[in-house]
Amino acid sequence: MAYNAIITGRRSSDNGVVSTNKKPDIDTVLKRLEPYQTPMMQWLFFSNKASKEVRNKDGKYEWYETEYLPHQGTVSAAVTASTTLTLTSSNFSSISIFQLYDVVYIEETDEQAYVSSVTAGGGSDVVLSHIDGSSSLTSLASTGAYIKIVGAAQLEYTTPIISNTVQEVNKYAYLQKFLGGIATTGRDEAGDAYTDGTDHAAQVQVKMAEMKIMYERAFIYNLTTGRYGSGVNARTWTKGMLGYVSSNVTDNYGTLTETIWDNYLSDVLSKGSNHKLHLCGKGQLGDINKIFKDKTTLSANIETEYGVTIQKYRHGQGFVDIAWDPVLDGKFVDWGITIDIGLKGKPTRARHMANDKQGSRKFRIQANVQTPGADSSQTQLLADLGFEYPQEETAGVLSKY
Repeated sequence: MAYNAIITGRRSSDNGVVSTNKKPDIDTVLKRLEPYQTPMMQWLFFSNKASKEVRNKDGKYEWYETEYLPHQGTVSAAVTASTTLTLTSSNFSSISIFQLYDVVYIEETDEQAYVSSVTAGGGSDVVLSHIDGSSSLTSLASTGAYIKIVGAAQLEYTTPIISNTVQEVNKYAYLQKFLGGIATTGRDEAGDAYTDGTDHAAQVQVKMAEMKIMYERAFIYNLTTGRYGSGVNARTWTKGMLGYVSSNVTDNYGTLTETIWDNYLSDVLSKGSNHKLHLCGKGQLGDINKIFKDKTTLSANIETEYGVTIQKYRHGQGFVDIAWDPVLDGKFVDWGITIDIGLKGKPTRARHMANDKQGSRKFRIQANVQTPGADSSQTQLLADLGFEYPQEETAGVLSKY
């Protein structure tokens, strides 16, 4: 029998139509929740910065850092005076910076002195005598107080002075190989779906976006860099900003106040360029907006640069671009990371492995990597990436525990 029942009276949506014969009204566009932005990755790769290739077979890249000769140090223990002051490695932080006849300013006592005795090449003892050659110097008790070199008072006739220079320091990091893959069977490819976005090609695009988020996480969260294992079983990982920054770390604050914010920026802006980028979680971004809601120092205009929504903040020592980074979630919603984006000659830059015989290792989509004869299609996405951040003193971390 080719019917289920006889319908008496009017047919309606409930009476006369078999439920399985009702055509569903399904939008053909798949509604996918997209990531808002990945500012660290966007700045490294899409802000007209040239990524430099790496040719080391281990994926290791290196650089050297240096700075100008320091001209001050701090008292680390009490120094008792007997007319003169004797500085040693036990009571002063940087004993090797002094040369004979250097003139110094002693912060704790507001006295001036000169180096009357020092072992050539930076010995263990440096003797300071009063600048007038006869008065006595005062004992020092405050640790952390500076003694500043403010020049030299050389003799009218003197032999050439001993050279004082700084030695460069080697820094390095490794690339990290990111892999993603999409595999679909022949039957899945042959069949139809109500919506778009489920076929093989669309899934590859989805995987590209997912990996972009993974790069962002690595560039922020990786605490170390290294290589483990050997041969084909070796693996490397790159360093993130939380691994690079050690000098300007402000943490354990309860409520982010204007004083804390300004003091933090003063430290970060003290070295490097006067243009920084501050990436923060939504909690810290809300705190910053509360602080400056009624102040003119925060630009009312929201700008978009290299695909990132930013706010411009003017500090007395420079300028700070503020951007929300959604990757800073969990406990990191109240954290912020500041990077120097104005450095010249010592650029922060992305690094990528040089091309291999199959093409680019910076970003690569390899189709048809499935086993020959398999009833499926497989696409592999590869990125062999890292980045270098020279002079970590130009960056900072503003955290909350």
